[in-house]
Amino acid sequence: MVVPDLEQICEIMLFSEGFDSAKLLAKKMTVLYNLSKEQLSKQHHYDFGLRALKSVLVMAGEASRERAGCGSAAGEAVTNAKRAGCGGA
Repeated sequence: MVVPDLEQICEIMLFSEGFDSAKLLAKKMTVLYNLSKEQLSKQHHYDFGLRALKSVLVMAGEASRERAGCGSAAGEAVTNAKRAGCGGA
């Protein structure tokens, strides 16, 4: 079974969400996720998989755009483009 390179996936997702320092943030995010997976409870309802990581990165991008003042119009345009299959995952 092939294990995905979470750091590279994080980096690409962060760049696509508009982060300039995506390489550094990707490294920090993967370290945080791996430590969480290793040290937190092993209960079934905790999910530290790729799907959960992707959701966190997408939400971080939305929060970053809102904070930057792009407002809802730009955020909606990006979201709609992604849903239509024009902007990635």
